[in-house]
Amino acid sequence: MLTRIHIDNYKCLTNFDLRLDNLTLLAGANGCGKSAVFEVVGKLRDLACDSRVDSLFFADDLTRWTTKREQRFELEFSTDRGRLLYKLVIEHQPDERGVEVKSERLLHDGQPVLSSCDRKLLLYRDDGREGHAYPFGRYRSALPTESDEHLYSRLHRFRDLLSNFQTLSLAPSGIESGSEGESDVLIADGKNFAAWYRGQILNDPRQLQQAASRLAEILPGFTGLKLSARIGDYRELLATFSPGDDRISHSYTFDQLSDGQRALVVLYSLVFATVPDSGPPGASGSVPRTLFLDEPDNYVTLPELQPWLAELEDGAGDTLPQVVLISHHPEAIDFLADSTVWLAREPESHTRIIEPRNDTGLRMSEIYARGWTP
Repeated sequence: MLTRIHIDNYKCLTNFDLRLDNLTLLAGANGCGKSAVFEVVGKLRDLACDSRVDSLFFADDLTRWTTKREQRFELEFSTDRGRLLYKLVIEHQPDERGVEVKSERLLHDGQPVLSSCDRKLLLYRDDGREGHAYPFGRYRSALPTESDEHLYSRLHRFRDLLSNFQTLSLAPSGIESGSEGESDVLIADGKNFAAWYRGQILNDPRQLQQAASRLAEILPGFTGLKLSARIGDYRELLATFSPGDDRISHSYTFDQLSDGQRALVVLYSLVFATVPDSGPPGASGSVPRTLFLDEPDNYVTLPELQPWLAELEDGAGDTLPQVVLISHHPEAIDFLADSTVWLAREPESHTRIIEPRNDTGLRMSEIYARGWTP
C-alpha cells in the first residue's frame, strides 16, 4: 500500500507531505492542490515506464513564489515484504539542457536497492551486495533498467507497484464503443474502456461478473455486458437490458448509453477488476493496485452514488487494495468523513492539510458548505 507522498516545488505543493490509508478522500476548495497530487503520481508512474523526464516536467510547474530549480518527490510503500522508500530529485536548468534527473534512490527497509547520481547508476542485489554499476543518462529514470528478476526482485516489485498506479478522470462521452484488441491499462479519461474490458475478461471474468450483478441492482433492466464480433479482430461492447416480464432483451452499443450509465459501468468494473499476476517466479497473487479517481461522481445521481461508495469502502484494502479519490459531492464527504483529508490554500500560497472541527451536530458537508472549515 502507498502510505506517503512527499512533493516539493510543484505548483502550489511545497514541502507537502500526504499520508494515505486504504481509502482516502481528498476534499477542499478548487485550486487547493488536489488535482496537482494526482498529476504528480501520474507523472512518476510514466517516468518509471521509461518516459523522458523533459516530456513530463516543465518549468511552468515550478512553484511561482520560490526561485528554487529543484523539485523533490518521495513515495513510500508498506508491503508484506517490507517498507519501500523512493526518492527523486529533478532539476530545471536555465540553459538548453532543460530538466534532468539529478538523483534517484530506492531503499528497502533502509537498505539501498538503487542509487543514481552524477550520471552513475548502482544496483544492489536482494542479499544487499553491490550488483551492476552503469554510466547513466540524465533524462530518464533508472527504474526501468534491465536486471535479473531473481537477483533484483525488490526493484522489480517497486516498479510493478508504481506502474500499477491507475489515475482516472472520466469523460464518458468519449469512451469508444469497441476495440480491435486488449489493453491492460485504462487510460486517464476512460476512452479505451472496451479494450480494457476485453483484457479483464481474459484475466479474470468472474470479477466482472460480480460487477455486472451489482450494476443490475442499480441500473433498471441492466443484465450484463458482452463483446460482439463485427469485422476481423474488432469487437463491439454491448450492454443488454431486459424489461423483466419475459419480453425479449435488447442490446445497445456502449455509445448508445447515457453518460451516467457509461460512468457507472466503468466505476463498478474498476471496483471489481484485478490486475495480471506479476512478480518473481514462485510469487503468488497480483501486484496491488492504487486507484486514483478524480471526481468520479460527476455523472452519477444521488441514489446511484451511495451504493457505489459502499462497494468502494468494502473493497478498499481487500479486493481493491487502495483507493484515493477527489470529490466535492456532499454524499461522498459525509459517507467517507472518517477517511477524508482536507486541503486548504490561501491565494498565492502553498497547500496545507487542515483538521476541521465539527462540534455542531451538522453533517461535515454542511460545515464545508457554510465555509466553517479553517
